[in-house]
Order: sequence, then C-alpha cells, then structure tokens
Amino acid sequence: MDEETAYEGEVSVSWGELLKSMIRDPETRDSLLENLKNISLFVASSMIVAKYAEQISEPKLLMKLFFSE
Repeated sequence: MDEETAYEGEVSVSWGELLKSMIRDPETRDSLLENLKNISLFVASSMIVAKYAEQISEPKLLMKLFFSE
C-alpha cells in the first residue's frame, strides 16, 4: 500500500450531521443554494433542448433564431 491509500483507522461520516453543519454556515449554505440553482437550470434547459431537438435542428428555424432582425 502506498501513502495515498494507507489508512490508519476507519473514518465514520454522519451525512446528517455534515449537512446540518453545512446549512448552519451562511457562506456554505449560500454556495450550496447557488450550486443547486445552477444544476436546476442546467437540467431544465437540457430537458427543453431534448424535447425540441428535432424542431431546433430545422434549418429554417435556425435561420430565424440566428439571423432574425
């Protein structure tokens, strides 16, 4: 075993306690909320693109989207 994979003892993580401590810290909470918002926007936009992919790829529609006045 090398140094990076050697463990002296087991580490126990309580996910509930970890999340509680992260939520209590205002900076971490704001960062988590910002990340969740970004993930939600990405998922929503991906779903929209997937739903309308065939229509979006139509040349006439692309011309309207990119070259309309």
